[in-house]
Amino acid sequence: MSLLALISLSACKKEPADRDAPQVSAFTLPADSSTITGNQLQIEARVTDNEQLSQYKLIIQPVSNAFLSFDSLALSYWQYTRIQDVSGADALISDIITLPDTCASAWYAVILSAVDASGNVSPADTHVVFIRNPMDGIVPAIQLQWPADLQVFTNADTLGITATVSDNAALSSVEFNLYQNSVLLQTAQNYPTGTSANVALRFPLSGFAAGSYRFELTVYDRALNSATESRNFGIQ
Repeated sequence: MSLLALISLSACKKEPADRDAPQVSAFTLPADSSTITGNQLQIEARVTDNEQLSQYKLIIQPVSNAFLSFDSLALSYWQYTRIQDVSGADALISDIITLPDTCASAWYAVILSAVDASGNVSPADTHVVFIRNPMDGIVPAIQLQWPADLQVFTNADTLGITATVSDNAALSSVEFNLYQNSVLLQTAQNYPTGTSANVALRFPLSGFAAGSYRFELTVYDRALNSATESRNFGIQ
């Protein structure tokens, strides 16, 4: 083979493409299942790659089953995205994010991923944290007066519920959920105003089979802080 042919073959050889995804090798803050109070969320993490990192991406969003309020005056859930350039094969992430005053209190998913210079994307690492509104971290109060726990009804009865609710700033909504064996059967909301209110709900039990049931009554304020009371009851 001629020298020219050898040179041509050598020129056609290419370095193998980098197909190895980067990794989120440590995600220490915020701690999973923690509660965030105040107006700052601290991020501490480490991302690595076999060759060269390019960026990291941070997404903060409410969890998929977050409470949906129909009160137009209630605060909205916070959503946040940051894409930041990084370099090298090993990068430490240390950041402080200021929480907006309009951030509704709720469980949020904090999702971190990395991209390398070849465009490979790491598996996302997710921590779920409860972020409390920076301006109002006080939960409302609920006193469930009737029925008592473990009451027994027939399906000819009406389930009557009475409660008092209050908040330091402003009430937003009261949600009723009825369950059997953890299956949601019925839900309803009403919208008290001011800082205190009496709640009276009535639900006919006709059509319900004999068995054990549970209901939850949850009160929300306008920052979506919440408090819940529940009762177990039977139908015979």
